Amino acid sequence: MGACYAGSLRRTRAGCRTAHCSLSIGPHVRIAAVCRSNVKEAVSWPLTAIRRVRADRSAPGGLEAFSDGVFGFAATLLVADLAIHPPGGALEQVLRAWPSYLAYVVSFLTIGAGWLAHAALTDRLARADRILLRLNLFLLIVVVFLPFPTRLVAGAAHHTGSERVFVTMLGLNLLAIRAAGFGLDAYSRRGHLYAPDGEGEDLQSEQRQLLPIVAAYGVAILIGVALPNVAVALYCALAFYLVWPFRGLHRSHPPVHSSSE
Repeated sequence: MGACYAGSLRRTRAGCRTAHCSLSIGPHVRIAAVCRSNVKEAVSWPLTAIRRVRADRSAPGGLEAFSDGVFGFAATLLVADLAIHPPGGALEQVLRAWPSYLAYVVSFLTIGAGWLAHAALTDRLARADRILLRLNLFLLIVVVFLPFPTRLVAGAAHHTGSERVFVTMLGLNLLAIRAAGFGLDAYSRRGHLYAPDGEGEDLQSEQRQLLPIVAAYGVAILIGVALPNVAVALYCALAFYLVWPFRGLHRSHPPVHSSSE
């Protein structure tokens, strides 16, 4: 049978004073009521834990780790498409595969440039919201798609008709990667997702590069319709330009003041 009793508890230093009630259910199970302050604390800690989990999700660390893995996977897929084909001797086969090497270099450098820009963006981020995570997925979609047109361009180097289509596909993919990266940056600035010290001169100079780079890719894509080989060369030049730290080299050599005695 269940018995309930009530009594007064000693006043604690926190000023908590409640009745202590226990209900026995069967011979071995007993449910005890606790002090109101303890009940409030027991109820509030799961909510605090949930807030901490949400705060961890908004941190850019997960976005950066997942994106680095996708960038690395896409770059690795490019190597898997390198191959030589008969007929001919070994050296002849290796030399005849030069379109594959060129397409590999262009795509790898483009992925590398995208990864460098993405790493610079995540270094400046203070938090990441849901929209930024979805925009980042779009960037990763176009990055991991790049090995497909790269393989098509390498395989159709000696077929003029199909080469034009495949080079145009490659150019559009390269342009999409760069545009998606700039979209991430633009949304991060509008959403105030950057840390206070993250918006400096480097970020503003990168923003000013958007229009010239997009225009250069657009011109190269149009040229590729008539001259595919020239377009691939332009893609390669743009990839080198995006990867090579021209501004960093310029800043790394401060003027040397000669001391006159």
